[in-house]
Amino acid sequence: MKDFFCIDMIIVALVCTVMSGVHAVDIRDRDIKDICQSIPLNVQVQGSSFLVNGVPFQIRSVGYAPTPPGATTQHDVPYGDYYLKEYAGFWERDLPLIREMGANSVRLWTWYSVKPHKQFLDALVEDEERPLRVLLPFLISPDLYEDLSNSQTVREILIDFDNFLERYSKHPAVLGYLIGNELDAVYGNQMPAVFALLNSMTNLAKAKGVTQPMTSPLSAANFVNIVNKYYTASDLDFWSIQVYEVETLETIIAEYDKVAKGA
Repeated sequence: MKDFFCIDMIIVALVCTVMSGVHAVDIRDRDIKDICQSIPLNVQVQGSSFLVNGVPFQIRSVGYAPTPPGATTQHDVPYGDYYLKEYAGFWERDLPLIREMGANSVRLWTWYSVKPHKQFLDALVEDEERPLRVLLPFLISPDLYEDLSNSQTVREILIDFDNFLERYSKHPAVLGYLIGNELDAVYGNQMPAVFALLNSMTNLAKAKGVTQPMTSPLSAANFVNIVNKYYTASDLDFWSIQVYEVETLETIIAEYDKVAKGA
């Protein structure tokens, strides 16, 4: 387990966003298409730092969800996945602005992996002087996978994750992977199964030679208790958290440091 702590703190909203849940779109298409083949980033977590192709990389990221005013991610097509080519007008407008503000990466929430996204990924790195990297989400929710203690469900997730990595792990825009979102909140009574699954997914990626790290953003409410319980048992490359208040963040960092130093 890497002794690293990543803060997933939403600081900037470039456009209006409405995050109201994950719509039950079927992402379980085993027919691999839209495969991205290039030279992937070699991303390492060393202590509390990222190295990208051997060079220190300080993440300056924007939470990017370009949802139009009045739309929701739960009820309106494309259910938050505005990274498809038919919505290129959004990100062709926004990505240059994100570069101008000094950011070097974006964090996404919704990404239906069977949809074609190569054009968006290419757009992130088309400015060779100021490329943007992406923390790419793999969706897990009870709408898609209800019982994580069920061996058939776990098998389906691993197949889907394997296909996800086949599609995207070789694209140079990809900085790392976010498995689920606040899984402790949506699978609260299944946490042993959650961490067993996260370990299986992380180890699958390593066995495939994937060169970017894995994490799972957790909620601020449960983070300290979860770290206390699973710090030494987790194979994730780094810990991450969604936090919205600086005061909460300061307290959590202090508690995290105690656990890390005692491990």
